[in-house]
Amino acid sequence: MNNYLTYVKHSYEVILEAENKLCVNLEHNTEAYVVHLFARYLDKPNINKEPVCIKIMEGVNLPKQQKRSVLQSAADECLLINGLELAKNRWPSNDYYVDMGTLAYDQIAYIDRPPDDFYIDIAKNFKLISKVLNKCKIL
Repeated sequence: MNNYLTYVKHSYEVILEAENKLCVNLEHNTEAYVVHLFARYLDKPNINKEPVCIKIMEGVNLPKQQKRSVLQSAADECLLINGLELAKNRWPSNDYYVDMGTLAYDQIAYIDRPPDDFYIDIAKNFKLISKVLNKCKIL
C-alpha cells in the first residue's frame, strides 16, 4: 500500500464531510479508527468472500492475540459491508452484518480485564458509524 498516507488524508476528508452532512460528530478515537479503516480498504475490493459468522466462530477459540486479530478483521469487514454495502447479501437477514459486527467488537472488548471501553463504544455506535460510511458512498 504505497499510497497509504494519501488514502488517510482523503479518507479523513470524506469522513468529515459525511459527518457534517449527517450533523453528527464521532468521538475523536472512533473517527480516527474509521478513517484508518476506510483508508486500509480503499484498494482491497476482496471483501465478504467467506461468511463472517464462520470467521467469528473460529476466532473465539484462538489464543488472545490471534483472537483479537481475527475478530477485529471480521468486525471491520461487517462495518464496511453494512456501511458501504460492499457485496452485501440480504441473507440471512437485513441486520446480519450489524449483529455479527457488534458481537465481534463486543468480544474484542472483553478479551482483557478490565474491558476495553473503546470497542464497547464501537459496538454501541455500530449503526451510527455505518450511516457515516454509507454517506461516504454517496459523496
